[in-house]
Amino acid sequence: GEWNGTTLVALKKLNSKERLEEFLHEAKILHELRHPNVIQFYGIFISNDYPLLVMEYMEKGSLLDVLQLESTSLSNEVLQGFV
Repeated sequence: GEWNGTTLVALKKLNSKERLEEFLHEAKILHELRHPNVIQFYGIFISNDYPLLVMEYMEKGSLLDVLQLESTSLSNEVLQGFV
């Protein structure tokens, strides 16, 4: 999606297995978490009666996917920097 028509964002919606309380708890944790190496949480958007978490868009996808695809080309120093 787009935030304010200018910023690409990732949207996470409540999945069928997740309870609303768990979803909102995740939003609260993300709201309180501020670190340069953690994606930015922008807020919650209600669309068609279900909430969406609005977060910074990760161009290369999830960190897990990036690490699995590029793990053979990343040095140990780079990998240790993720810890």
